[in-house]
Amino acid sequence: MIYVTHDQIEAMTLGSRVAVMNHGRLQQLAEPQTVYRRPANRFVAKFFGSTPINLVNGQLHRTDDGWCFVKDDWKWSFTGSEPMTASESMARTTGLAGVAGFERADGSKKWPQKVTLGFRGEELQVSAIAAADNCIPFAKVRVLALDHWGDATIAHLEPPFEITKHLDSKSDLLDGKLEGHSADDSSDSPEWFAKLPNDTNIATGDSIKLSLAVDRCLWFDGETGKNLLQHK
Repeated sequence: MIYVTHDQIEAMTLGSRVAVMNHGRLQQLAEPQTVYRRPANRFVAKFFGSTPINLVNGQLHRTDDGWCFVKDDWKWSFTGSEPMTASESMARTTGLAGVAGFERADGSKKWPQKVTLGFRGEELQVSAIAAADNCIPFAKVRVLALDHWGDATIAHLEPPFEITKHLDSKSDLLDGKLEGHSADDSSDSPEWFAKLPNDTNIATGDSIKLSLAVDRCLWFDGETGKNLLQHK
């Protein structure tokens, strides 16, 4: 039986497989968890999630001991994660491989100059209480607001760089673009979301240091939006 819905929760709950369409074109057909964890492209990644996925456009550079993702004056180095470097951790846990570069889904070793880093709110942890072995220091951000959901706290965060794209009109706010719900949009997320334990001791206005579970990161082609990671 085929069930058609625009409600992502219905799709994820009722479907054994989910077909994601955009302008009449099939974007991905897979099991719900595959669609959520390994989206085929940016559109699919942005369509699913109770809080919008966090997306950052930048450049990925190879370094002597790993990788470095650069966005304006902010950079994130994939080094120093024990018992292995972050790049080795990602290679082991996501199927990425290669000495000169991670293996892409098409089997090539060359990465595009422009990439988009994607990470979901549940993968972020406050560094002072981060316990996961696969988390490494990520960014220092300011808390803009807190939503208390009972079982979790949703933190609205100011990214550590200037957002260059501004809202075109007040209608953009009403359309949900401020919250990152415009799935066709290829700009940076105007704010980040972190899904934290409900007892996390932070307040609006605080500056906090975040760690990120590197094996959960998503990488998209900056031009086409396609997922660059090799799917297993």
